[in-house]
Amino acid sequence: MSSILNIASLPMRDDSIIRKEIYQYTPYTNSFDESDEIRIAIQNKESYLAPSQSFIYLQIACTTNGRHVDGDAEIKFVNNFASFLFSDVRYELNGVEIDSVRNVGRASTMKLMLASRLSTLNGYASFCRTYEATSPRADVEKLYDVVIPLSAWLPFCDTYNRCIINCRHELILNRARQSLDCTHGGGILPTSAVVSVAVKKIEWKMPHITLSDKVKLNMLSYLSKNRKITVQHRSMDIHEYQLPQTTNHLWSVKTVASSNKPRYVVVGLQTNRNAQKSVNASKFDACHLTDVRLHLNSQIYPYNMNTLDIGGGIYSELYALYSDVQTSYYNNTEAKNPFDLPYGVFQSSPIFAFDTSHADESLVGGSIDVRIELKAKQNIPANTTAYCLIIYDNEFWYSPFDGIVMRNV
Repeated sequence: MSSILNIASLPMRDDSIIRKEIYQYTPYTNSFDESDEIRIAIQNKESYLAPSQSFIYLQIACTTNGRHVDGDAEIKFVNNFASFLFSDVRYELNGVEIDSVRNVGRASTMKLMLASRLSTLNGYASFCRTYEATSPRADVEKLYDVVIPLSAWLPFCDTYNRCIINCRHELILNRARQSLDCTHGGGILPTSAVVSVAVKKIEWKMPHITLSDKVKLNMLSYLSKNRKITVQHRSMDIHEYQLPQTTNHLWSVKTVASSNKPRYVVVGLQTNRNAQKSVNASKFDACHLTDVRLHLNSQIYPYNMNTLDIGGGIYSELYALYSDVQTSYYNNTEAKNPFDLPYGVFQSSPIFAFDTSHADESLVGGSIDVRIELKAKQNIPANTTAYCLIIYDNEFWYSPFDGIVMRNV
């Protein structure tokens, strides 16, 4: 019988959660200068916390130094600019590292371009694309505030959406050594205007969940049996390599255990985009590439693809591989990526995405050698850095009763 005819049924109401309040936690120190380590701890082990819904609140002050003259390009924030303020981020439970990411700006930018949730990141994506221009006037401080969902940095928060019970949480942020990657534009002369970016405030906003009495009793009954809770999530690791000036190169990225078989691999190239005030550090370069292949032992991804000419407009197969990852990454639950690259923009900032989530029997057991094969129609430009982002499955278990946390290795 059609559901619209079931007029006697009562509406479904979920009263298991009676309150969700967001508490703010501040670092131990008030110094947020470049190269500083910033630790934020949550010592309340009696609460039900939802790290997947937590976010970082930043207040950022921008000051323009030097001369901004007519003809100089307008100084703007790069996309995902707040992430470039940090060199690495670590998340710990009861003193055990659960997830971490290095080179936060580029790693998170590549991950967001590949796949991200509209439901949690739409506001952050809109901020990055709207609040761009900074003040061109010298010695004028302009204050911004930004909210960064922790899922933008840590795949653990992006893939595990359940509460964490009776654990001590700690977030460790390391400021980058310089903030030039946060903006682009201005002149090329040493005296040209440059924007210095300073962090004034950092807060970790964490949702606290209050359960109904019935659900709380059931939860306490379950916890009293001292059962282990298994947490399956994803992690990511970024590798960088200075490419030689050649037309054909095979990059041996790393060797991983079969339990950490890559699910997705993303490759991006940048030429002279590190710590350069006038260029955009969130963009990637084509570098005359005609073919990029991923080798996992004897397996090659993609198995067959026509020759590329991104600058000449021949890249439709590459874009199709990139755009298909969004639905695959979230099992068809998130069709829209707020950070996706439109077809035309992709030509000026291409990334090479490989979906390796369907395991092959030859990759089960033993180790996996990850290699990237690059071919170009002319020599790769000097000072070109290749970045390889590897996203893989991870797992740990914890015991809410005695606080033991163990990672599967």
